[in-house]
Amino acid sequence: MKYGAQDSRATRFVAVTTSIRREDDTNRVGLSTSYLQAVKNAGLIPVLLPPVYDSFTAKATLDRVDALLLTGGGDVDPAYYGDTERHEVRGLSRARDESEMALVKAAREMGIPTLAICRGIQIVNVAFGGTLVQDIRSDWPGALAHDESARTARLHPVTLEPDSIAAKALQTTELNVNSLHHQAIDKLGEGLRITGRAPDGIVEAAESTDPAWWALCVQWHPEDLVDEPLSPDRGIFAALADQITPA
Repeated sequence: MKYGAQDSRATRFVAVTTSIRREDDTNRVGLSTSYLQAVKNAGLIPVLLPPVYDSFTAKATLDRVDALLLTGGGDVDPAYYGDTERHEVRGLSRARDESEMALVKAAREMGIPTLAICRGIQIVNVAFGGTLVQDIRSDWPGALAHDESARTARLHPVTLEPDSIAAKALQTTELNVNSLHHQAIDKLGEGLRITGRAPDGIVEAAESTDPAWWALCVQWHPEDLVDEPLSPDRGIFAALADQITPA
């Protein structure tokens, strides 16, 4: 479906994960509105999910929506991928980790189309037995600067596999992306395929190898780039919409 168009898919629902933030001595659930606008412009309705799910409630919830969007945020606790030593980790939330791992495992089991962004690609990888580079600057010699703060600046190129979901969605095998992360995939999780890398070798895109589960995972933040005229990143959200049969 063309990005920005509205049709019967507008009655289809995408579950969107949220983060926990401490403000005014209170834990609050929040989300950048950029995700919501990108989903809406793809002709879909976002449904916000607080980080409270287990395997049973994850399946019950996903049974009532049409797709899943795993959003960005704080780091995944290294304990979940067997790393007992932490360094440079930020914004840990075990409640969010456990909730999102339950959701993505349920999504794969149920064949729910899934888009995973930034932290999302990392939680997908960890959920299926993969590991992470805890801090790119200290753990990846010769790495580019990946943790920049400019959300709309295209800082480095990503090269995509020609036959990948990402390349087809973006209609290109190379594009420049924004970069707001300090962690990345290390050992790849089961049932996943790396489909994009930065020039320094950092994984920037992955996807499911299971034909029954459509899952596109990207390390950058396409939701912050879709307002550009003719932005190729709109294709990522349009590709998610295309996986949903109109009501």
